[in-house]
Amino acid sequence: MEDKLASYVQLARDAILALIHNEHAVVWLEVEAKLAGRPAGGLSDGINPHHLTRAKQGLLAAGTIGEVTAQTRGGRIVTVLGLTNRYRRQRAFEIAAQRKRVLFARYLGWGTATQERPNLIGAAGERVTHASLLAAASHGYRLVRPEGGDVPNLFGQPVPIGPLDSIAHVQIIDDVGRPKENVTLPIEVKNIRHWVYPDSSELYELLAKAALLQMANPGVSFMPVLVCRKVHYTTFRMAKDLGFFVAQARAQFVLPYAEVTPDHAEELRRELGFADLVLSQEAHRPLVALFRTTIPQVAEEKAKTFAASAEMLARFSQFLRLDDTRLRGETLATREEIMNELRDEARTLSWVQGGW
Repeated sequence: MEDKLASYVQLARDAILALIHNEHAVVWLEVEAKLAGRPAGGLSDGINPHHLTRAKQGLLAAGTIGEVTAQTRGGRIVTVLGLTNRYRRQRAFEIAAQRKRVLFARYLGWGTATQERPNLIGAAGERVTHASLLAAASHGYRLVRPEGGDVPNLFGQPVPIGPLDSIAHVQIIDDVGRPKENVTLPIEVKNIRHWVYPDSSELYELLAKAALLQMANPGVSFMPVLVCRKVHYTTFRMAKDLGFFVAQARAQFVLPYAEVTPDHAEELRRELGFADLVLSQEAHRPLVALFRTTIPQVAEEKAKTFAASAEMLARFSQFLRLDDTRLRGETLATREEIMNELRDEARTLSWVQGGW
């Protein structure tokens, strides 16, 4: 296992160096976009981000590559990666670094709310999800807020921790069309570029709220739904074990505001590798298909699993939804330590297969 891991990290190291050699300067999300999730390094599905991260850390520690941080004209602070030995390549590096900073600053700007407009990336994900739910409504859905927007209350009580991006009830029917059960879907949308792993804080924002809702309403069937661009396969394993659902859009949405021109979006696709950027706030066909077909098929069984996992998830999610390290009682525990505790406790449940 260690040999296999080492081979993947070496593959990632070589791919990162080749990319930087060709591009002269890169931003990290560009590295992930160009090397993960698409053929790279001899792998048909690309190199997973955790291997890339480990390889980057090794290259930085060895002094083979370095980080250079500078401010753009618009005031954004952007860090690029480049080779530390830039003999006869310094000018090429400076030109490339300036261009990558401009492009990445544009992307960061779209993801920042202003007084005049919302976060164009976050809001786009939520609107596309809502439109996709509406498109699937005839397949047994009732939305708590059919007009759209955050959902701060459920069953007359505030949603624990804070509002959910959406909540829908789906009616489950049997093989001959008779109603069997209603399952409530707490939904969070994370329209982000980085992949969602089993230890990602974004996942536990959803699980913490949903677990507390389940404990407060033991007679209700809940199946939490995370909508995101991309997840690691281990997150699907975790979802199967603990009773939640991941709706992978395989696209990152941006609201089509005046400042988000098709040409600007195409430059990010072409030069940073953000190939799945989509200017849209309309229903997304793959999400509609998941809501119409897949979710009604699995919701009943997953809800039973989630009910049995909720108390455990409520305890661990309160820490894992936070970034980095937090003081837990009198013990300073890392995310990895808390995740290992969650894995160990999950293994005591008879149906859990693990692998996440």
